[in-house]
Amino acid sequence: MLLPHSAEVLAIEPCRPSAPEPLPAAAYITHVSGCPLYIWWAAGKRKDERGVPRGCWFIYIEYHRPDGRSAYAQLELLQAEARVGEVLSSLASISLDGIT
Repeated sequence: MLLPHSAEVLAIEPCRPSAPEPLPAAAYITHVSGCPLYIWWAAGKRKDERGVPRGCWFIYIEYHRPDGRSAYAQLELLQAEARVGEVLSSLASISLDGIT
């Protein structure tokens, strides 16, 4: 079908799934034990049981043990389930090995 010269052709954006809520680059929070936690994230993908890649956040936590040594923990969370406020509040009470 040919369009007349006077007709405007509108560009239509393709439908895209909603993007996950962006997480801040890093955060400092206080654990319920009183120990400060330094938290940072990296975006990545993991394949589910059917081999379909799913977006996830790799969450890294740095904290200190009672003897003063640094310790680290790593968690994974599906991007679709990530809500910044909920993630940070749950990390404030997470069980960490040897936390002060």
